[in-house]
Amino acid sequence: MLKYVEKRFGVDTDSHDAADAVTLNFIGQALVGWWYTELGFQEEILDAIKLSYSAGARGKVKKARRKTAEFVAA
Repeated sequence: MLKYVEKRFGVDTDSHDAADAVTLNFIGQALVGWWYTELGFQEEILDAIKLSYSAGARGKVKKARRKTAEFVAA
């Protein structure tokens, strides 16, 4: 992944986390039109991302539990 990020995006990094962040940054830029894909598989991936969010985000959201307050009479 590190070599690919340097080759494809021109960003040299020694951290896999940074390489992931760079990749996600370019995906985000491509989704809003600030960066254009160069390869066919990149366009396929962007189309899949767009399709998955076409009806809005469907991620799982945990609902906060209400904790009952226990009052101790002193």
